[in-house]
Amino acid sequence: MKNVFLVVILVFVQSCIPLRVAPNIQDYKITKGKTFKRGLTKHHVFIFEDPKDESEFYNYVDVKYQLYNIDVF
Repeated sequence: MKNVFLVVILVFVQSCIPLRVAPNIQDYKITKGKTFKRGLTKHHVFIFEDPKDESEFYNYVDVKYQLYNIDVF
């Protein structure tokens, strides 16, 4: 019983500590996709300006998921 209690306490304590904090984006807007860019769907999109290089995010996704430049927009 003591072991089960110890495991439950350890899992609970570990789950409360965040590993990373999300960035705080100051200048953003939420709009419909069609009004922002013609080819997008009518769903709501989250628009913000990325300070990194143009293709850095796509390269990250390509390497992380090993897509080999297939289905990476």
